[in-house]
Amino acid sequence: MFRGLVSGLKKTTQSFVENIFGGSSSQTKLTAEQIIANLENALYRSDVGVTTTKHLVSQVNAKRDELMKSAIDDSDAVQKLRTLLRSEMLRLFQTPAQKRAPIIRQLQSKHQPTVLMVVGVNGVGKTTTIGKLAYLYKNQHKRKIVVAAADTVRAAAVEQLEIWGQRNEIPVIARHAQSSSSSSSPSTSHASKSKAHLHADKSSVNIRQVYEKISPEVVVHDAFQYVIQQKKLSPEENNAPDLMIVDTAGRLQTNQSSMDELQRISGACSKARRGAPDAVWIVLDATIGQNSIDQAKEFTKRVQVSGVIMTKLDGSARGGVILGVAHTLKIPILYVGVGEKSEDLREFEAEAFVDSILDYHTNTTAETTEEESN
Repeated sequence: MFRGLVSGLKKTTQSFVENIFGGSSSQTKLTAEQIIANLENALYRSDVGVTTTKHLVSQVNAKRDELMKSAIDDSDAVQKLRTLLRSEMLRLFQTPAQKRAPIIRQLQSKHQPTVLMVVGVNGVGKTTTIGKLAYLYKNQHKRKIVVAAADTVRAAAVEQLEIWGQRNEIPVIARHAQSSSSSSSPSTSHASKSKAHLHADKSSVNIRQVYEKISPEVVVHDAFQYVIQQKKLSPEENNAPDLMIVDTAGRLQTNQSSMDELQRISGACSKARRGAPDAVWIVLDATIGQNSIDQAKEFTKRVQVSGVIMTKLDGSARGGVILGVAHTLKIPILYVGVGEKSEDLREFEAEAFVDSILDYHTNTTAETTEEESN
C-alpha cells in the first residue's frame, strides 16, 4: 500500500517536501524556525484549505517551544518538527467515523443485496471508479456483484460500465435511450456476450427523432428484479448477487432538479429493499482541490454520504485536500485512486498517506515515532 502511494502521490510529496523542508536532497538545510515560516504557505499550496491550514499551524506553534527545548541541534529539531507535523496530521483522521472500520461495516447488511450508491459530479472519474470497485469486490472480497447503470443522462456512462462488466464478467443492468416511437426495455450485459450483442437492443433511429428520458428509478427496479430472478434460478447454489452498485448521473451540485432526482434514486432503493441504500459514497477529484469539499457539502444535504473516494491523486500536487476533507467534512475517506489500472484503487490508510506526503520513512529514524504517542 505504502509503495503504491509513494508513486501515486509523487507530485503532492514533492510539493510538501520542497515547500516545507527545502527538498529531500536540498543542499541547504533549513532550521526549525524557517520550516515553521514555510509551513502555512506549503499547506495552502497543496490545497489543504484555510480552516485546516490554520488548525495545523496553530497546533504546531502551540507545541514547538517545548519541542525546541529538547532538540540537540538544528538537525534534531527539524526531525522532531517533522514528527510533530505528522502527528497533528494523523489526528485529523482520528474521528469516530474514520476509526470504525467503515468499509467492512457499510457493505454488510442483514438484507440482501447490500446496496451501494455512488454519487459525484461529471468528470471526477465516478463511472471508472465504479468499474474498479466492482473488480475489487469480486476478486478480492469474493462478492457477487451486479451494477445498476442508473446514469441515464449520459449514454457513454452506460457503455463504459458495460465494457467493465464484459471485461470482469459482472452483470450490468441498463436501459438504452430509444425514440419516443419505440419502447425501452432493460438489458443485461455480461462478459460472455459479444460487443454486438451488448448493444443489440439499441434502436437505430434518425438523430432528429425525440428521445424519451429513461427514469433511473426504473433501472434500479430492474436491477432488483434481476437479483430476484437469480435467486429463483439457483436457490440452492446461492449465485444471486449480494452487492449491488448503483451508478448515478454526474450532477452539478447547483442543479436543483438533478439533486432532487438523486433523492428519488435513493428512495427507489429503499422502496425495493428496506434500509437501502446501505452506503452512499461520493467520488471527489483531487485535481480541483477545495472545490471538491464544496461539492461534497451540497451532496450531504440531499443524501446521507457515508464515505469518500478521492480520485486522480497521481495527476495532482493538491493531494493535501484529503487533509481538508477529513477535517472539514468528518466523513470517512475509504479509497484513493492513484492510477488508471483496476488495481490502482487502493483502500485509504491515513498513516501511509501522511508518511508518503511528508516523505517520512526516508527522512526519519524509527526512534522519532515515539514523539507521536506523546
